[in-house]
Amino acid sequence: MAEERQEIWTYIGQRVFEKRGGVPVLGHFWRDANGQERVFKRNIVPFARPGGQFRVTWDGEKSVYVNGERAPKYVGVHEDAAEVAAWRAAEQADLALRRMMKMARNDMKEDQLRELLAPLAREYQRRDYTGRTALIATVIRYMTTGA
Repeated sequence: MAEERQEIWTYIGQRVFEKRGGVPVLGHFWRDANGQERVFKRNIVPFARPGGQFRVTWDGEKSVYVNGERAPKYVGVHEDAAEVAAWRAAEQADLALRRMMKMARNDMKEDQLRELLAPLAREYQRRDYTGRTALIATVIRYMTTGA
C-alpha cells in the first residue's frame, strides 16, 4: 500500500466520461495537486461546485478518504475565474446533453438523432476547448429560451 497523502484538489465538475447504450455517463472530475485529472463515478464531496478546492487525504494510488477525520475539507476557490467559468459552463453543457440524450432516446431512434446532430457534432469537433464550451452554452441557451 502506498503512503497516505494530503493534497489540495480542485473540483472541475461533472463530465461525460463514457457512453452506455448511447446515453452519456457522468463522472465527477477533480484536478489533483500535480494537475492530473481524476474521475470518480460518485462524488467524493457531494456539495462541491466547479472551482471549489478541498484538502483531500488519499492513499497515493486511487482511494480517497471520504468520511471521518480524513474526509475532504473545503479550503477555498480556484484563483483563475475564467477557468472556473469554463468548468461551470462545461458541466452545465454535459448535464444538459445527458438530459437531452435521454429524452431524445425516448422520442427518436438513434440513427435519426445522429443524422439530426451530425452538423453540430462536426462544428463541435473543429473547435478548441473554449470554443466547444461556448458552442454548447449557446445551444443550451437557445434550447431553453429560444433566443
